[in-house]
Amino acid sequence: MRLKIEECFGVPVYNRYGSREVGNIASECSCHRGLHLQLDKHIEVVDSESGSPLVDKPGKILVTLFSNLAMPLIRYDIGDIGILTDAPCECGINSPLLKQVLGRSSDFITSPSGRLIHGEYFTHIFYGHRNIRQFLFVQETRSRFNVKIVSMDHMEPGQKDNLLHEIKAVLGDEADVRIELVDRIPPLPSGKFRFTVSQIS
Repeated sequence: MRLKIEECFGVPVYNRYGSREVGNIASECSCHRGLHLQLDKHIEVVDSESGSPLVDKPGKILVTLFSNLAMPLIRYDIGDIGILTDAPCECGINSPLLKQVLGRSSDFITSPSGRLIHGEYFTHIFYGHRNIRQFLFVQETRSRFNVKIVSMDHMEPGQKDNLLHEIKAVLGDEADVRIELVDRIPPLPSGKFRFTVSQIS
């Protein structure tokens, strides 16, 4: 995507990470090896269960912002998963580096064994299934998963078994996966459709 935009506009493209609550959090430099943190915010990446700090490992991002005089945000769980590193950047800028922002925490599915799996894995499972119009993968508990499918017509023989096989290949055999055929999957109040949802903390 970056290459296409640069080719079209003839200028370099830089990534930036921010939110409505705290504004800009981090920005890329010319090395494109990560995102340098804004020094007016304190960013932590912590383990989602123990709360202990993590370096070079994915964890939830906490933001502390004192410049908002109406409502200071202290260790605010922004809902994102990222990787913080203490490795220096080749550009020479000394600010800490957010190596990667992996996505929303609700986009991650936790296997029964505790492994984090990005929701994008499950969307790829449905690629090529032309008779599936819409799907929603929901994690209800640590071991129970519900897959809602809107099909254009009947499911092909063995199609449901193939989907279950691909899902359990990453979740493990102990996962209780149920496929439910439905007529409609309603959008969120915003009008957007979600493909993966985790209902566990």
